[in-house]
Amino acid sequence: MRIGRDNWIVWIAAGACTLCVLGITLATGARAATRSTADAQGKITSTDVAVNSATGQVFAAFQVGERVEVVRTDSNGVEQRRWSFRPGGLFSSGVTSDIAVSPITEETVAAMARDHLIVKRFDRDGRRTDMWETGFTSPTTDLALQRLTRDMYLALIDARVGIVMMAADGVLQDAIETDLSGPYAVVAPDPHRQLFLGVAQLDQDDRAGTGARYDGSGDLAGTWPLEETPVAVAPGVFDDVYFATRSDEHHKGSIYRYMDDGRVVSQWQLGAEPTDIAVDSEGMIYVTTLRANSHMLAVTKYTPSGELRGHWMALARLYMPTLPLGVE
Repeated sequence: MRIGRDNWIVWIAAGACTLCVLGITLATGARAATRSTADAQGKITSTDVAVNSATGQVFAAFQVGERVEVVRTDSNGVEQRRWSFRPGGLFSSGVTSDIAVSPITEETVAAMARDHLIVKRFDRDGRRTDMWETGFTSPTTDLALQRLTRDMYLALIDARVGIVMMAADGVLQDAIETDLSGPYAVVAPDPHRQLFLGVAQLDQDDRAGTGARYDGSGDLAGTWPLEETPVAVAPGVFDDVYFATRSDEHHKGSIYRYMDDGRVVSQWQLGAEPTDIAVDSEGMIYVTTLRANSHMLAVTKYTPSGELRGHWMALARLYMPTLPLGVE
């Protein structure tokens, strides 16, 4: 059978329409996939800030997707060095619960959650140097390092909040089961082996959280109510402690300074969502806050009374918010 010229034109037109529809479908799917991937990989999920009091260097570590990046600056935010690594390795995407960086050795420690808790240490070039299988199956919400000894402290969430203490070589030193419960907890040690704990307790006893102090023997030394949800804690240098908190208002937070007996000394609002806090030997406070819908990270420096002394970006990049499909 011979096909006429008019039939060829019809067939070509039909084929072109089919290809056009297929192209639009693929482009739409690709655009949705690209947006989904960008949202999953572009947001900051874990952060840490630490200060080397001897040199004044500030370290900000953050995880984006499966990559952890660390930036070292001077005390005024001038960048000196930046490096990155993948805690899960090239072929493993283990979920990172939290990260912490040592301001003295410039090592980074990552707590990995799989069927149980794994702790990994990486050197200043991003090479893994140690790994420990802890055997703990409860989720951890915070990892902290003792500045001088590099001992590790993890806050575990179970029926009650627990604190696990590991030496720098990974040997389990102690475990404390507290009387506090909540969906989230943060922990920080001071040079005298005191521990400060903050536990989120939304809708419980009309408080947003509880602060607690444990002495060097692991015994409870005192508790006090927190007016906002704690997201980070750091001991000060004047028998005080600082809590970074998140308010009920979206992307807002505050810094609360308490004496170690729970008395409020000062408080100021941040205007952004805090993620971590550190204090240097002179009492200056460094706070990391999320910006641009968790796609950027800022470091802000304050005096103990909340006076601004510096501000810089640890992660600054062009961020274009995406609209839902079908919305222009």
